[in-house]
Amino acid sequence: MKNKNINADVVFETKSNYDGEKIKLEWYDLVGRRIPKKEWRQVHIIANYNGKVVFVYFEKNKMTHIPGGHIESGEDIETAMRRELAEETGGLVLDWEPIGYQARIDSKGDVDYQLRVYAKVTGIKEKSVDYDGGIVSTNLVDINEMLKAWGWENPIGERIVDLVKEKFIKVDDGVNNLKKEAGELLKTVQPLLGKYGELEFVGSFAWGTMYDRDVDISVWMDNDKIKSSQQKIISSLLKCRNVYEIKTRDLISYNTDFKGGRNLKCILIMLKMFNDEGKLWNFDICLFDKADDNNNAMPFDKETLQKIETMSIEQRNLIIDIKRTVTDAGLYLKGRSSVDIYKKVIIEGVRTVAEYMPMAKNLAKAKVDNPKTRNK
Repeated sequence: MKNKNINADVVFETKSNYDGEKIKLEWYDLVGRRIPKKEWRQVHIIANYNGKVVFVYFEKNKMTHIPGGHIESGEDIETAMRRELAEETGGLVLDWEPIGYQARIDSKGDVDYQLRVYAKVTGIKEKSVDYDGGIVSTNLVDINEMLKAWGWENPIGERIVDLVKEKFIKVDDGVNNLKKEAGELLKTVQPLLGKYGELEFVGSFAWGTMYDRDVDISVWMDNDKIKSSQQKIISSLLKCRNVYEIKTRDLISYNTDFKGGRNLKCILIMLKMFNDEGKLWNFDICLFDKADDNNNAMPFDKETLQKIETMSIEQRNLIIDIKRTVTDAGLYLKGRSSVDIYKKVIIEGVRTVAEYMPMAKNLAKAKVDNPKTRNK
């Protein structure tokens, strides 16, 4: 097929690895766009496994590639992509999206269209046997070392890294950056609270699933000291720098149904404060009776809590992605959505953002339809 593309995002001339023929490679971005109708010959995967790029090494020809290959007769793109990953790595695609395609143009003007996709994957094996009996080894590489490991240090390779780099670092670095921000404020707040009881960090801050500036803290103390300590804590917090607002709720006296069906028996102090960069943080501080073993800030039984605390990196990243997507869609319900997301991913085995989104819509609709929760 002759090339009819115009306005390529990147153009690069090189020589073929196979016969030394001079070829031209044109790169076209597809992020956020539909896959165009073309005679696709190949599909290759920038595979994200636990935050690392997956490479395959073919022992037969001593070559290193990203997973992928030719699209067989009768296959669509997704079928070929999933088959190639399984054959070469033993892995399974969890979620994927196109990032762009490469038009390989030979000296006669004939073109091969090769799609490149980004995918979150699981189940990668150290070695596998490809369809032709060749032994394939896998190697996990940091995104910053991708081009060197690939041997594809050229303008197109650099463009590919630019398009996917955020997907490899945004979750871990995003969480780490938020925890670092919170840590600066906690240098003041934590010692202050520690004077009144035993501290426990719970929820997304403790589990590494933060996506916004919100921290839950439990303070366990003697029951007879909870109410007397409340005003002392508030007075001390008001002396901290950059405090914006402090509110309280007495959940002992009223046994309020708060945050997604949790009957918390505590004094809740809701602290809002700015960091030095002017970013607003929320700290929900629960003052609990340390003698009440059944009282806690999390609406999960002990078995579920244990599973959450030992969740895989893949589950953690998925939970963050779901939270972000649900929020962007305007469907996030404080407290209720987080509880539901953890249960669906950890207990019920939801594996993709797309799989969860209908559940988020149902949860939001149920709240609107329920007069008891409509105004909460």
